[in-house]
Amino acid sequence: MATESMELQAAKRALKAAEEEAATARTRANIKPDDEEAQTYANAAEAEERRAREHVKKVEEKEYAFVFPCLVVVVGLVSILMLMVFISGSSQNRSFDGALVAMQYCESAVKQCLRSPGSADFQYGHASRVISLDNDKYRLRSFVDSQNAFGAQMRTHFLCEVQGGDSFDDFRVVELTILE
Repeated sequence: MATESMELQAAKRALKAAEEEAATARTRANIKPDDEEAQTYANAAEAEERRAREHVKKVEEKEYAFVFPCLVVVVGLVSILMLMVFISGSSQNRSFDGALVAMQYCESAVKQCLRSPGSADFQYGHASRVISLDNDKYRLRSFVDSQNAFGAQMRTHFLCEVQGGDSFDDFRVVELTILE
């Protein structure tokens, strides 16, 4: 954990102080092995050090007790996300993506047939009019407004059929009919 709680920091400071006190008391007791008071003080300081160490351990356990449940939640969320990504590769969602790709291919093919492709204005929302057929085929019946050779706006209706594939580059227009 990057940051510690104030309680844990205080417990660690108390432990450090108890360790220093116990070390000092042991040194005195070693210097004066016959001094009963120094021995008693050293024993008490060591007992205080053990209590401080146990307190730090309890605080750490309490502080880190939430880590496992949080880890379980994170793993669960990642699993759900991976499942959603896997499902998004299914044919149902891919047909929606395929419909958008088919629409782009149709627009490109229709523009090639226009006198003024730069003036092409396709019907808003016509992606929703793409029909998914069998065998990864798509059909779009729509219209485009564009300028004719004289600069007048003309509406041109079309029917476009696209063969889909596994990637964007696999798509191709198989039929384009300009309707009069």
